Parts: sequence; structure tokens; C-alpha cells
Amino acid sequence: MLRKGGDVTIITYGIQIHDVLHAADTLAERNIGAEVIKLDFLAPLDMRTITVSAEKTGRVLVFEETAGGTGVGARIIAGLNPGSLKWAKVMDLGRGFVQHGDVGSLRKERGLDEDGLVSAVMEELSRER
Repeated sequence: MLRKGGDVTIITYGIQIHDVLHAADTLAERNIGAEVIKLDFLAPLDMRTITVSAEKTGRVLVFEETAGGTGVGARIIAGLNPGSLKWAKVMDLGRGFVQHGDVGSLRKERGLDEDGLVSAVMEELSRER
């Protein structure tokens, strides 16, 4: 765990950790505590750490750069008790063809950057009200 928080659990791995940590800073400025879990291993998953955090915050967002529904996020969500969550979401590349181009521009287009992550958390939290 890289950062403790009580409002939302954000799980990621690889190079995207930088965007996640920056997003967590932005969320903190809005009084939203993001707990950030960086997966050091994709197999086996540390479901104990993930489950404890998910049950604490009640909200889970997995942020990964994979094709829609094919990544670790789907395994994580499937391994959690839905009765203990307000919501759980996977942010990924989605389905369909991804254009070629500058990586930063493509991530932004798909919402897989700091701004997209902050927007996704804010949108999910607004639905609770």
C-alpha cells in the first residue's frame, strides 16, 4: 500500500502508478481520501490487502491499461464481496480498436490519465448522493 485513505480504494500496477498518485493528491485537495494499492505481483494477487481496503472504503476502482474486461481488474472485482461495496469499477482501454499515436494522447482520449481518474471517482461519488 502506497497511500492510506478512507473514501476510495484505487488499485493499479506498472507505470500508471504515477498518474494514480497524482490523482490521489488532487482528490485529497477535494477532501477525498484515496487509499492507493500498487500490485507488485499479478499472480498471485494479494487479495487479503485488497479485501481489507475494499471493506474499509466500500469503493474500489482498478486502474489498468488493458483491453476491456481482460485484465487483473476483472479478477479483483470477482474476488470481492459485492455486499460490502457501494461500488466497484475497472478503468481500462475498453473494447474496440485503439488508434495509433502518442501514448499520452491515447491515454487521455480513453480517460486513463490523472484527470480521467479524478473524474471517474468524482462521478461515482456523486451518484451516491
